[in-house]
Amino acid sequence: MEIIRIFEDSNKLFAFKYKGDKDNIYDKTIDLWTDVFYVRSFLIKQKKDLPKGKTIDALVDKVLKSAEKLDDTIIYLGSNEGNRLEELFKPLDNLEQNLDIVLSKQKGAESYLRIYALKIDTNLFVITGSTIKFTKYLDERNHTQEQVLLLDKCRNYLRDNDVMDSDSFFEFLDQN
Repeated sequence: MEIIRIFEDSNKLFAFKYKGDKDNIYDKTIDLWTDVFYVRSFLIKQKKDLPKGKTIDALVDKVLKSAEKLDDTIIYLGSNEGNRLEELFKPLDNLEQNLDIVLSKQKGAESYLRIYALKIDTNLFVITGSTIKFTKYLDERNHTQEQVLLLDKCRNYLRDNDVMDSDSFFEFLDQN
């Protein structure tokens, strides 16, 4: 695993790059979510979960537009001008009260799209994965369960490397 800075001029948003992948998970996600063939194929596989009364064509259009909107939002909030990633990322567990939990699991959402990240510190996140989600709970489908496992794997990786806050995070990045 490798951690990649998303914006060259910003120390706010990073993403994991997994072994065997040519891109970090954020770039990979945006590429997939803006690929009509990928989105259509995914929706066909998830047909039983699709919202009632929505056609696959309408949902493909919704996912493509939502992906562009989410990308624009991340670009703005992650820039030095925006500086407010906290507006996008919220605790994965809707009941979580303490927003200062070290390596808290977070989600950013736009319609059916979810970006998952670990919160390192205020306005400092590392993206771990993503999915298109039509069910209420993450444990209802394999592709959403995989994201929870990935969050745990990445959090354990950071913990194993003594990452506890922004200082230890940047120290870790400098060493690798």
